[in-house]
Amino acid sequence: MFAEKYRQAFAGLGLDLKPEHGMDLAPHAGILDRLAAPVALRDYYEICGLHEINRLRNRLLPPEALAIRDGRLVFLAEEQECAFWGAARSGATDPQVWQGVAVVADPNLHWFDEALLLSDFIIAMWRWELTGEEPIRP
Repeated sequence: MFAEKYRQAFAGLGLDLKPEHGMDLAPHAGILDRLAAPVALRDYYEICGLHEINRLRNRLLPPEALAIRDGRLVFLAEEQECAFWGAARSGATDPQVWQGVAVVADPNLHWFDEALLLSDFIIAMWRWELTGEEPIRP
């Protein structure tokens, strides 16, 4: 569903996608199903989940590290783990993304709407990683 969108976005960023950048989701099907991982995230893992861009400053979490936090599926962590990004658990194939910020002496994350759907957010994040270009939000 989102595979071609991701392929085109990677090409537009000058990144070469190879079959080995994709992840076999069969071993992770149980956890992805249990956490109701959206199609946009599953497709991303299958197309480019193992690409090195996923290990720069902000890191895509592997399926076994996905977690539900404050009702959101956390899939991305900032390098120092001061911020996390989670998808709304709405049942949508491409849900809204929220940023959760850790605050000193508070065990809860403080969540802010990123105003982007998951597939658009992932592309915007990697564009920012490579170019510093801020995402265009609706």
